[in-house]
Amino acid sequence: MPDPQGRYSSADIPNSSNYPDTPELPEHASESHYRAYAYGDRRTALTEPARKIGWVVGTIVGTLEQIRYRAKDGINEAQSVIRQKTSETGDSVSESLDDAKLTAQHKLNQARYKAADLQRRAVQDYPLQVILGAGVAGIVVGAGLRAWKENRG
Repeated sequence: MPDPQGRYSSADIPNSSNYPDTPELPEHASESHYRAYAYGDRRTALTEPARKIGWVVGTIVGTLEQIRYRAKDGINEAQSVIRQKTSETGDSVSESLDDAKLTAQHKLNQARYKAADLQRRAVQDYPLQVILGAGVAGIVVGAGLRAWKENRG
């Protein structure tokens, strides 16, 4: 049945006309309890401490939110500064990388040349020692391969 004031009604939701006008209190309740209960003033011994705890928790949550927003702003600002600096120095960094790559290639070529020169001089100056060294290296490699094959299964 529609409510004359336009509110929703249902069989699951009780109508206020089904309730008595004054609440029933237990026998041990005093008159002050009756007035407090009847007029919506439900203060107990825990009301004031609960209110204070709620205020403290709310203050802490508010402070943490402020800290979070400030940290977020600081991070965003730092990121923008880093982006700006990297875009400004991007060209110089790529030039430095190119220079480092060329230097590394140059040093590698020098090391290869020195190794080839050392090999050539060793073969020319100490031919018997080179032959003996190659033979010993071949024997060691052969023995290692044979041991590996036997242990493998």
